Amino acid sequence: PTPNPQPPTQPPFQCSKNLLELLQPPRTPRPTPPSNSPSSSVSSLKLCSRYNQSRNIMIKGIVIVNNSGKPRLVKFYQNVFGEDRQQSVIRRVFQQVSTRPDSFCNYLEGSVPEWGENIKLIYRHYATLYFVFAVDAQESDLGILDLIQVFVEA
Repeated sequence: PTPNPQPPTQPPFQCSKNLLELLQPPRTPRPTPPSNSPSSSVSSLKLCSRYNQSRNIMIKGIVIVNNSGKPRLVKFYQNVFGEDRQQSVIRRVFQQVSTRPDSFCNYLEGSVPEWGENIKLIYRHYATLYFVFAVDAQESDLGILDLIQVFVEA
């Protein structure tokens, strides 16, 4: 008799996503239309509540700009309609982070009118690039700084 082959063990943490996959917005299931059976209406209700909860976007946008303010990568997860408004957001974010000395902390709290109140800008300045994440007030500052580090290393 032949022994059962053991499946290969995988490391506990394995990241197979590249930078562009991480920047894609999360795919959310669409709610199904309710039917008349009680069991399907309960599952539809759960699906609808999950869909509505996913609409609360924690990361509002990612802006990567060089030292002169030229955007290198921009991704808005909460829509900013119109190219002129998008340019205004990029310009405002760059002005806020570029005027701060590197010895200051990497967190700014305030508001970006296009995204509402209680927005935090969490950023890191590496060589010639500013990596800026606009998040809501409930997002972890250290978690976002760790995510920026992952982007830089990728």
